[in-house]
This record gives sequence, structure tokens and C-alpha cells, in this order.
Amino acid sequence: MGMDTNEKEKLSLAVAMLRSAGEAVRDIEKRAHDALHGRGDEAGYRKLMREKCDILMGLPEAGTALLAGAKGAVFDDLRAELASLASRAGQAVKIGSVFYMAALLYPDDYKDGDPNDLEETVTRFEELL
Repeated sequence: MGMDTNEKEKLSLAVAMLRSAGEAVRDIEKRAHDALHGRGDEAGYRKLMREKCDILMGLPEAGTALLAGAKGAVFDDLRAELASLASRAGQAVKIGSVFYMAALLYPDDYKDGDPNDLEETVTRFEELL
């Protein structure tokens, strides 16, 4: 059974929110790289990695508003993915590891230019529209 128009709209809004978060994360990572490797600014790097985590930790709340009333496996999967991303970011903040914060979203076999976990989530749910 396919999604109705209202469900597709909710999913579309959630995908747009995720895409925006992904773009913000990439921008933060670029600025963090420049801070650390361009200026040797470790405090600035740490602050930016925390901003990255804050974005990820805010995804479930943002998703709750956008997905209100949406039912079904697709939406359950999306909510679970948002919770997972937020949980991993929260764990990185809790242990205070800037390395863990930086590595969030990137599997061990990641190659430069590949999509990160957040971008792969966008693609996976975008394909359902």
C-alpha cells in the first residue's frame, strides 16, 4: 500500500530537513578542518564539532514536529534513524571525545567524496517519494 498525499508531504518535509542538516554538518566540518589544520585552533575545532553534534541531537525533535500523526513502517524507520543519529552524537558529547565527534557519520571504510551516514539516510528516504 502506497503513501497518501499527506504522508508523502510529511516525508518530503522530513527529507528536506535532513538534507538541510546534512549540508549544515558538511559546512561545519569544512570550517572545523580549516580551524584545526589551517589555523591550529583546537578550541575552535572542538566548538564546531560540538555544533555538529547539536544538529544531530536535534533531529528527533525536529522530526517529531514534521512527522506528527504519520504512521507506518517508513515513518517508524525514519524516527528510528533520527534517534540513532542523535544517540550517537549524544554519546560523543557525553564522553567528550572530539575524535568520536569528528568520526560521527563516517564508517571505517569511508572514502573521501562518498556520502556520509546522514546523506545516505536522505537518499534512502528520498527514493520513497
